[in-house]
Amino acid sequence: NISNKLAAIQKARDEAVNAEENLKKLQKEYQNLCAGISSEEGDEGRTLPDQISKAYSDANSADAKAKQAQMKIDHLTKSLQSVEKDMKKEESSAAKLSKKRDKTVEKVEGIRQKLSNVAFSSDDFN
Repeated sequence: NISNKLAAIQKARDEAVNAEENLKKLQKEYQNLCAGISSEEGDEGRTLPDQISKAYSDANSADAKAKQAQMKIDHLTKSLQSVEKDMKKEESSAAKLSKKRDKTVEKVEGIRQKLSNVAFSSDDFN
């Protein structure tokens, strides 16, 4: 019976110690909250104004990066348009040269045909 009472007393002491530790923890969190200090792990020790300042800075940085990316997109779009324009010019020039080559090949074939009709032999002149 005495051992049961001793066990109950020890249990009550343990519970009291746990309650005191929990009270201290809660008091510290309350004090931090009153002081504007966050208790979250990611921003531990930062005051609310510091957190707001960091968020504002991060937002400005992200905005600057977005503007920079948009400028790159605009520049590359203009470059692409210029290259496409040059490519069309070159395609047109290549088509003209191809037609010229075809006409020249036809003329050469015509001249060869005429020479073969004349019965010309280059071996006779060597």
